Amino acid sequence: MTSPEDFKILLNGAEQYGGDVAVSQALQFMPLVFLRPHNIRFLRWSYVDLNAKLITIPAEEMKMNRPHKVPLSNQAVTILKHMKTITGGDALVFSTVRGKGKQMSENTLNTAIRRFKHPKTGEILGKGFMTSHGFRHTASTLLNEMGFNADVIEMQLAHLDKDRIRRTYNKAELIPERESMMQAWADYLEGLKRGANVIPIKRKA
Repeated sequence: MTSPEDFKILLNGAEQYGGDVAVSQALQFMPLVFLRPHNIRFLRWSYVDLNAKLITIPAEEMKMNRPHKVPLSNQAVTILKHMKTITGGDALVFSTVRGKGKQMSENTLNTAIRRFKHPKTGEILGKGFMTSHGFRHTASTLLNEMGFNADVIEMQLAHLDKDRIRRTYNKAELIPERESMMQAWADYLEGLKRGANVIPIKRKA
């Protein structure tokens, strides 16, 4: 999904989802962090530092087999703080209430998305509208249109390999640039949900 208008429907659908609270919050969290669905489902509180506004996922959990840092926007932190009051005693951030603290199943997020309704027609959008993995492609497309540095985007998506990172970046792995981008992105999504900034804002790379 690369249309801001369609993405707005998706974002509002996630916000209005009335099922399990963990699923609802995970749906709202996913577009803010660009993590793969597996990493959302198995996100542990031990990976989260709310004070530093940072998630650090160990190498064994990542497709590229290297640790991955995720700077958190204020909006993402708000969701995590809310989940802390619900699942703070569990190992997993998004352990389901209805599943008695277990991780959500592989198809839970996709099934929830298929139940979103079109705001004008009230019809169920159904299969083919979007998948949980598709949030990553949408973020990449729109952030590139907004003029953010392509390597910063790719690093946030955990696409850069170790050799490229070693050649190009210092140990900080562009954390300040990524923090700025993630907050700008979260603010854009907030505006998009409310009907503003439908067309991505252009900025200097």
